[in-house]
Amino acid sequence: GVDIDWEYPNTEAEKNQFTKLIQSLRTKLDAQGLKDDKYYQLSAAVTTNHNNIQFINPAVTTPLLDSVNVMATTSTAPG
Repeated sequence: GVDIDWEYPNTEAEKNQFTKLIQSLRTKLDAQGLKDDKYYQLSAAVTTNHNNIQFINPAVTTPLLDSVNVMATTSTAPG
């Protein structure tokens, strides 16, 4: 399978590119799986940063992903 590390999206163009990338990969992985009778997983590691999360399209991409890994390493909390 494939895991995409999508840490710092910051434009609408990058949001659209990520969406197209996930759609294309899902299509190609499923097509390959039909050829060799395997299932290829697709996952993405995404940010929780409030400045960047708006540039992810979960309504479209989440149904195409087998898992979403949340990267919280850049998150901070008071205290």
